[in-house]
Amino acid sequence: MPLFLLLIEDESRREEYSAAYYKYRQHLFAVAKIILKNDTQAEDAVQNAFLSIIEKDSLPKADNDRTKAFLTSVVRNKAVDLLRRDKYIAEEPPTDAQLGIAEPVLGSDIALALSELPRQYRDILVNYYYVGITPKEMAAQEKVHYRTILRRIEKAESLLKASLTEDDE
Repeated sequence: MPLFLLLIEDESRREEYSAAYYKYRQHLFAVAKIILKNDTQAEDAVQNAFLSIIEKDSLPKADNDRTKAFLTSVVRNKAVDLLRRDKYIAEEPPTDAQLGIAEPVLGSDIALALSELPRQYRDILVNYYYVGITPKEMAAQEKVHYRTILRRIEKAESLLKASLTEDDE
C-alpha cells in the first residue's frame, strides 16, 4: 500500500481510495508519462494528484466513468504543474485521444470553437453537456457555491457563442 494512503484515518475511505488507485494507476501513469516523458515525474504526478484529492476528500463516491475522468483531469493538471515548475516545455501537448478521453461527436465548427476555448471553460462545458455532471456535483468537487459553477457555464457558453458567430462573419 502506498504511504500516502496511510494519511486517511477512516478505514472505509482508505479502502475506496486504495481501490481507485489500484484500478486506475496504470492509466493515470500513462497520462502523466505522455505529458512529462519521464517515469519518475509521472509517478510523482500521480501521487501528488492522490495527495491533493485526499487532502480535499474529493474522490467521487461512486466508481464509474466520472471517477476515471475526474482522476485523469487531476493527474493531467498535476503533470502540467510539474512541467511549469521545472520550466520544461513539451514539444506538443497530448491530444485527448492519447490521454484516453473519448472525443464527443460534434459538428466540426463546434468542435473547433470548443477546442479554442480556455481549458477552464472547455472542461466545464464538456463536464456539463457531455459527461453529465450537474452544477451541484461540480460545485461539490471544487468546493465552491453551485451558482459560481452556473456563472462559469454561462461565461463558457457566451465565449463559445461569440467564437461561433465570429467564425460565421
